[in-house]
Amino acid sequence: MEDVYKTRQTLIQKVKNQHDENAWEEFLQVYNKYIYAIIRGSGLNKDDAGDIMQDILLRLWNRLPEMDEGEIRRFRSYLATITKNCITDFLRKKMRHKGKLEHVADKAVDLHSSELPEIDEIATREWENYLTNQALKNIAPAFSGKAIEAFKLTVQGKELEEIATILDIQSQSVYRLRGRVKAKLIEEVARLRKELE
Repeated sequence: MEDVYKTRQTLIQKVKNQHDENAWEEFLQVYNKYIYAIIRGSGLNKDDAGDIMQDILLRLWNRLPEMDEGEIRRFRSYLATITKNCITDFLRKKMRHKGKLEHVADKAVDLHSSELPEIDEIATREWENYLTNQALKNIAPAFSGKAIEAFKLTVQGKELEEIATILDIQSQSVYRLRGRVKAKLIEEVARLRKELE
């Protein structure tokens, strides 16, 4: 399988050059869906998500050239923090615009806890989803269509016999196929985690 992913640290090093368009394209391929999923998972609509996405990318573009090795090693955590801060800033501006922050100081409302969704939890969940989906996409070419389908149907909660009927194969074949896919998927998730976290 062709490895289209460079190590995260190498990618971040390349993106530190703000004018390396190829590096930015690669960066967006790796992280764009993850960032967007966090924003949408926070309950924001598509239009707002697009605005926040632009703010996040602009902040990253400005900050990446200054990042040191330690920050690069903790990049996913840093990215989740920037995303959380941009969402918080957006919601504050939106609330201010609507006149809802009149008595915030008196009521001691904390935007970081009581009014925001648990962005850290969303970020963790979305990262796991991203890794799993990307890993499945990466390994799919190594398997027949029935192997991947057997695995997907298993994830959907279908029983062994039902999957065998749907795919018109023997139950033992379903068992073997999904076992092979699962083993390769676990391996690929571990590889992606090592490279991207």
